[in-house]
Amino acid sequence: MYGAYDNCYNLKTAKCGNNVINMSIAYSNCNNLTEAVCGPKVVDMNRAYYYCTNLTKAVCGDNVVNMSFAYSNCYNLKTAVCGLNVTNMYGTYSYCVNLTTAICGPNVESMIRAYENCWLLTKPVCGKKVTDMSWAYSHCANL
Repeated sequence: MYGAYDNCYNLKTAKCGNNVINMSIAYSNCNNLTEAVCGPKVVDMNRAYYYCTNLTKAVCGDNVVNMSFAYSNCYNLKTAVCGLNVTNMYGTYSYCVNLTTAICGPNVESMIRAYENCWLLTKPVCGKKVTDMSWAYSHCANL
């Protein structure tokens, strides 16, 4: 699904087949989406929902490893998710200004810029395997 619906501004619903493994940029800039989907075999969600400004619900499948920038700039998200196999959260929720909770899966290694500019967060998290969290909570004024 790499880039399948990129910049489809009027798309209102998202779908993902059972055999999809790559959702990179799949729904990037789909401003009218309100809910995300993730198929059971998806491994890569890089920028999958990047700049989906009306997205209200995030999801992450059990097989996802890469969530880099998956929900970056999704201004209306309030709760974060992170699958058990995720290792890369680079920028995953950056600029999600209405996000109220942070999460970090047990296998995450990189949290670089993961929650940058998430102004409403009040409690940071960091998994046991994280080796780099540079700027992870940069500009999170309520922490």
